[in-house]
Parts: sequence; C-alpha cells; structure tokens
Amino acid sequence: MTSPDLTAKREVDWMQYRASCSEPTSVASAIPRALNSLPIRVLATIIEQVLFAGTNFVVTILLLRWMAADQMGAYSFGYAIFLLFLVIFEATVSEPIPIFGPAKYASKIRAYTGAVLCCHIAVAALVTLCLVGLAVLFYSNSSSPLLGEATLGAALAAPFLLLRLTTQQLCYTNSLNGAFALAGLAYALEAPSFIYLLHVSGILTPISAFAAMGLATAIPCLLLIAKLLRPELQPSRMCPVLRQVMLDHWRYGRWSSISQVSNWIGTNIYYVLGPSMIGLDATAAIRAIFNVALPIQMINIAILSTSIPMLAKFRFSGEGRKYRQLVWLLATGLLILTGGYCVALLLGGPKVIHVIYRGVFDHFITFPLMASLGVIPVLAVLNNMLEMLMRVSGKIKWVAVAKSLGVISTMSIGVGACAWLGLPGVFIGWAFSSAVLLAANTRCLTRRSAPLAPVAGRGNNA
Repeated sequence: MTSPDLTAKREVDWMQYRASCSEPTSVASAIPRALNSLPIRVLATIIEQVLFAGTNFVVTILLLRWMAADQMGAYSFGYAIFLLFLVIFEATVSEPIPIFGPAKYASKIRAYTGAVLCCHIAVAALVTLCLVGLAVLFYSNSSSPLLGEATLGAALAAPFLLLRLTTQQLCYTNSLNGAFALAGLAYALEAPSFIYLLHVSGILTPISAFAAMGLATAIPCLLLIAKLLRPELQPSRMCPVLRQVMLDHWRYGRWSSISQVSNWIGTNIYYVLGPSMIGLDATAAIRAIFNVALPIQMINIAILSTSIPMLAKFRFSGEGRKYRQLVWLLATGLLILTGGYCVALLLGGPKVIHVIYRGVFDHFITFPLMASLGVIPVLAVLNNMLEMLMRVSGKIKWVAVAKSLGVISTMSIGVGACAWLGLPGVFIGWAFSSAVLLAANTRCLTRRSAPLAPVAGRGNNA
C-alpha cells in the first residue's frame, strides 16, 4: 500500500518534470514583446538567410580563386552528392519540427528538443556511412581520387552541416529567430576566415574545405543549443517521448521525402539536361536570369517559415478564428508584395540583367521569357501557401501527390518546351508546370481526407 508521503513525493516529482519540460517556453516569453513580434521575427529570418546565402556565395568565390580547377570540380561534385542526402534528412528530421514542436509537444518542448537531437545524430550517422561508402567506391573505381576525397570530406562534415537545419527549426519553434540570425553573423565571419587560414597554410583541399565549412556551421549552432534551447538529455525524461517523436517524424517524412525529391527534380532538371539540349551558355543563362527573381522568393520563404509554428499552434489548439485570420493576412500580403515585385521585374528586368552581367546575356532576353519569369514567383508563393496549409493540417501525403503531378508536367511539357523553344521554353515550361502544380495543390487541399500526424495527435502529448 502506498503511503501518503510517497504519493505526495511522486506528485511533486511529476510537477517538477512538467515544469522542466516547459522551461524553454519561458525563454521565448522572457524576450520583450516588441522583439518577439511576428514582423521582427520575419526580419530576423530574412537577415539570417541573407547572411548564410551571402557567405556561401563569398566562400564559393574564394574557393574558385584559391583551389585548382580539378579540386573545385571535385568539391562541387561532393557537395552535389551531399545535397541528395540532405533531402532525406530535411524531410525526416528538420522539416517536421515546426509542425510538431509548437503544437503536440508544446508542454514537453525540452524533451522534444532532446529527442530531435537524437534523431539528428542517428540520421546524420546514416548519411555519413552512405557517403563514406560512396567515397570508397569512387576511390576504387574512379580515374581521379579527388572525387573520393571530396565525397569523404562531405561525409565527415555532414553531421555538422546538417546541424544548421535542425538548430534553425528549433529556434523558429521557440521564437528565437533573432538568436539564429546572430548564428548567421558568426557563420559569415568564421567560414571565410577558416578558408583563408587553410589557403595561407597551403592545405586548402576539397576535404579541408568541407571540414572548415562544417566547423563554421557547428560552432554557433552548438552554442545556441547549449545556452538557449537547453535540450533535455536525461534518459529518464527524454526517452518517454523519443519513440513517439521518431514515429511522428517518420510518418511525416516518408511522404515529405517524396515531395522533396520531386521539388529537387522540378527545380534542377533544366540544369542537368540543359548542356545537351540548349548548350552550356544558355544553361548558364538559366541561373543568371532567374537570380533576379530570387530576392522575392527568399523573402516569401522567410515569411512563411516564420509563420508555420504559429499556424500549427493555432490549428492544434482549436483557435480557428486566429488561424484563418493569419492565413488570409499571409495570402493577401504575400500576393501584393510578390505581384508588385513581378510587375517591376517585367518592366525593368532586362535593364537589371544588362547591368548585373554587363550585357553577356542580353541576346537571350525576350518578352515571352521575361513574362514567364514574372509569373513564376506569383505561382510559387501560391503553391508554397497551399503546401504550408497541407503540412500544418497533416495532409503531407497529398503534398507528395501534388508534387508528383508537378514533376510529370515538368518532365513532359517543361522539357518538351525546352527542346522546342530553347531557353525561353525553359521559363515557359517552368511557369506552365507551376500552374499545373497549383491546380493539383488546390485539389489536394480541398479533398476531404483523414490528416496524418499533427491533428491525429490531439490530446496525446506523449
């Protein structure tokens, strides 16, 4: 028979456990409301993405200047192989975090953070093993050992490079966007410095370049995890939620991985097939011309990614009115912003392209190409909105279905337009495939079906 003292002690222990699991929520709430508002978090997210993207651009220039052409080619090859595995990691580990963290595991956020880090270690170890196996294969079968060396460098750096995605989503979930922007600033200082030190020391190679990038990524991320996120790593408190977290992430990720691979194909197929279909110069023009549309794409992604945790929280807690208000606010604001940018792009885009690239790509510019380029960001923001709503609603299966239809359109109509019309056909086909994806997303979102993970977890916070 249990004594009253023992029962009271167990109740106290349970209350302490619940308080400790909810502790990181107090970190976000301790931030002044003005600094924790949605506009400030969006601004911090944009700054962070600009810092990371800009730093990678600078590092690429430094590597091109300081490494031999064959070494840079090997590094690019190793990074491309790493990106293939990044798709699987993102689908199963980092992408589900803003869906489950602020909703299903809000009362156990520290235990959830610890469980996510365990998942990170497991999946990152699997990625490393796969890359090591490929490196051994390249060493034994390739005429150039540089490919094996670069792939081995990607394998060793993978757990640290992947840490950015995990830390980013955990910070977004805890409304610590500004803190992660500081991590972006630290990365912007560290990565070029490490590459420079390797260069002046005479040891800049593909494998050492990967090591430098991994170290520059890991240092600020590990500091944020230790000082602000403070995951619960004690087995007795973290393990009870680990199995459920793994199950939730797997249910989400098995469909999201299909979506991610489809997205990769839809975005990169023209770069893969371009050299044989339209020539190297026109393939280079694809990226150069599309770069003028990237700023609005980056802003839209930053705003949507910042809003996902709040939307998931509103939907999970049954606050339908706030959920609908935020959806309409996002849709209206992003469409006005993107529409205005695209009108300006259509009117002044050719001049901007001429100035940026000093007239190198002027002979590729046509009105159909620019009109298609202006339509693509509008269709993209609509597709991103609908996909976000399906993810938050737990309809991740239908995101994958819609993406698959988009890929079919890209591989048939998009590639056909490229072969028929050349470079303008790339952007015309891209716009048409985006329209097909929009129709598929609209149909899938309005389809009545049982949601997958987040909503099904209502009332079960284990």
